[in-house]
Parts: sequence; C-alpha cells; structure tokens
Amino acid sequence: MTNRGSKAGLVAALSSVAIAVGAGVVVNMASSEVPVVTANWAATISLILASLASLGSLIGFRRKERQRTRLVFIVHAHADKYAASQVSEALRNRGYDTWLDSEALVPGMDWKAEMASAIAKASAAVVIVSSDLSDSFFATREMRSLMSNVRTKDPSIAPLIPVLVGQAKIPVELQQIQGIRLDDPAYAEKLDFSLARILDGA
Repeated sequence: MTNRGSKAGLVAALSSVAIAVGAGVVVNMASSEVPVVTANWAATISLILASLASLGSLIGFRRKERQRTRLVFIVHAHADKYAASQVSEALRNRGYDTWLDSEALVPGMDWKAEMASAIAKASAAVVIVSSDLSDSFFATREMRSLMSNVRTKDPSIAPLIPVLVGQAKIPVELQQIQGIRLDDPAYAEKLDFSLARILDGA
C-alpha cells in the first residue's frame, strides 16, 4: 500500500513540474516571435499535462478510498483467538486491513471507544463461529452491532461471513448466511472471493 501511494505522489509531483515547464514555454513563446501555431501546440501540451496531474490526484484519492473500505472486522469469542489470528493473517496477506482486538488494543486504551470506531469504519466482517460464540456476551454484541451498521448496496449480499470452527453452533442471526469452514484447504481463497463481492457492493 505504501509503495503504491509513493508512486501516485511521484506521478503527481512530476506532472506539476511538467505543468510549470509547459506554462513557462507558453509565456516565452507569447513574448517572442514564434508562430501562432507553435504557441497553440505548447498551450495544448500544457493542458494535457494539467489533465495528467488531475488524473494523478484522482488515482491517489481512489487508492486511499480503497484502503479505507477494505477494513474487515473480525468477531470471535476469546476461546477462538488462535483461529481469529489465523484468519486475520490470511486476509492481510491478500491486501485487506483487519481489525482484531488482540492486535489493535493495548493497555491504557479505551477499548469500548476503539471498538465502536472500528465497527463504524468497517465495510465487512468475519465472524468466527464455534461452540463458544453464543456464550460470549461481547462477541455477540459486536456481531449484532456490525449487522446493524454495515450495509451493502446489494441487499442479497450479507456484510458478514461466518467462518465455522469445529462443531459450530450457528447463532440464529447467521443461520441463513452461507459460511466457510476453517478446515477447508481453500478457505482463504473462498473468503477472499466472498469479501471482494461484499466490498464491490459496499
């Protein structure tokens, strides 16, 4: 992500320099006895360079937007923290930003405020569904909050993806959402595909 942002910044910077040079050429030509046709060509080049600079800025903005909207909140019971870390790592390796309490929260933080902020920013969520999920007050509250706050343009696409672990006891809220088993060798690829559908329709 950082390298892409640097490249966009470099393109914008080079375009700005080129615009300044082009503008200088137009001024010099206007003040000298250069044919009008040549001056018009210089003005056209300057306009093209200005358009390129605008395009560079737009690309940089779009990249920032994609980074912002690729935040995936991971819901899990405390007993499933290993499975949650496994899923988080798999998603980060595929370019997603993940929010996982064990990684994001440090001593001294207002955990409630941090969690609320992450839920507000998230565009999708992964719920680690195990026999422990329904017994976890905090995980259940997070899941319900995400279901209320995260929306997609296509109502047929749920913003939460259940990842099933062991003999999973699926909560009522998730029973109509197709899940992915963590022990499926292709779970990471399937999760990536499903999240892409959610984010494209977010």
